[in-house]
Amino acid sequence: MQEMTNDIRRGNVTARDQVKQFASLLIHGSEISAQEAAGFLLGIPNTNCSRQDVFINTDLPEERVFMLKPQDEIEDMDDNATEIRCKNLLDYYVLRPDELEDTCLAEFASMFERVNKTRENKENARANQSTTLKLKKNAGFLRRRIVRKIVRYRHYGKNEDLKKLL
Repeated sequence: MQEMTNDIRRGNVTARDQVKQFASLLIHGSEISAQEAAGFLLGIPNTNCSRQDVFINTDLPEERVFMLKPQDEIEDMDDNATEIRCKNLLDYYVLRPDELEDTCLAEFASMFERVNKTRENKENARANQSTTLKLKKNAGFLRRRIVRKIVRYRHYGKNEDLKKLL
């Protein structure tokens, strides 16, 4: 599918020929219904959900994956600076305000999200409510969600993962 998309972008192919090529690939590539093929060609999503989810990285600290800061931020940093990763959920949990000190990580992840203060001011002006909390060390702001996120985390097996933990 990706190769076909790249070929279409490189050449002068009409919209009709593009649809024919995608339809041919869908028909001969896998078994799907005509409705699903039409939805794919029109860009209609197959699924829709009413809830968001959040992943809590419960891997061992040395096995955790993180995102790097953008290249321009790394270049602007001091030469001796070592913090090249973006802050994540666990970092914001450590920096939570004092009034959330008794909040567990799962509740924090599902009920709060980090927001940009200027965007939050506009949203609060519309909703006439103040739900913004300030993180410690000027790390940003939190907003209390109305609907909880679904919490996902790594499930450890009884045998194979126990060896890693010990």
